[in-house]
Amino acid sequence: GFSGGHPMAWHYFFKPFPDDYDTLFTIDGKMDGFGSQLQACFSMIAYCNYKGYKYIHKPFFHMTHNDDKVQNFHEVMNKFINIEHKFPVISSLSNEQTSRLHRFKEGFYVHGSLHPEFFYTPEVLKIFRDCYYSTPKPNIDHIYENGNFHVAIHIRRGDVNRAKYPSRFTSNIEYINYLKTPKFALNTIIHIFSEGKEEDFKDLKSAYPNIRFHLSTNVQETFHCLVKANLLVLSRSSFCYCAGLLNENKVDGHFIKAWWHKPLKQWL
Repeated sequence: GFSGGHPMAWHYFFKPFPDDYDTLFTIDGKMDGFGSQLQACFSMIAYCNYKGYKYIHKPFFHMTHNDDKVQNFHEVMNKFINIEHKFPVISSLSNEQTSRLHRFKEGFYVHGSLHPEFFYTPEVLKIFRDCYYSTPKPNIDHIYENGNFHVAIHIRRGDVNRAKYPSRFTSNIEYINYLKTPKFALNTIIHIFSEGKEEDFKDLKSAYPNIRFHLSTNVQETFHCLVKANLLVLSRSSFCYCAGLLNENKVDGHFIKAWWHKPLKQWL
């Protein structure tokens, strides 16, 4: 079911090493946003779990989309996700181990798989969640009040528009039409998480006046809101895809079915 991704040598389909030989893999060379780097790590962890290899974490060393100008942003976000809770870091390896560490930018098969749930098994998802919840997370009680059903819709904007990366762009009207279909309970609150100004979504606001907008907010707070939503509606974004892997409630992959990162089978 693999489609897309980087070319792969034939030996990655087989086990080329003896059983007593530690096969070490890491993600290296990624310098884009938090979501993309995290998804690369998640995909390699899933690949290593499938193959019986060992994942070694290389802490984030550079990260874009630091809109809040957070000092040492890459270190802050590395601690936020805390993959080291379950996996060793490169600095803990011996010289001999480091010399045979395989360095890649994503996990083989996983990124382009038509059936990612084959790799993102319950066991692997639990590992992700154990890492994530091993460090404190933002308090979002002021956003998600108890007693309500909270729908989080991630709308990718900022670096994506009709002219730039149109394959990742979903228009406001598509979200308006989407919201006509589900029959939400009376205690449902719909939240939009995106970038920009509220006037950029005036047609959405006009169609659904009670909708709540959270625009260009703190990245950790936004991510945690996506993780904890009762229903998370994904956009074509690694940022919210990773939140979907961590979310233990309902995830709707309607808008990513035609994207190269396919939804998990258990998602709506």
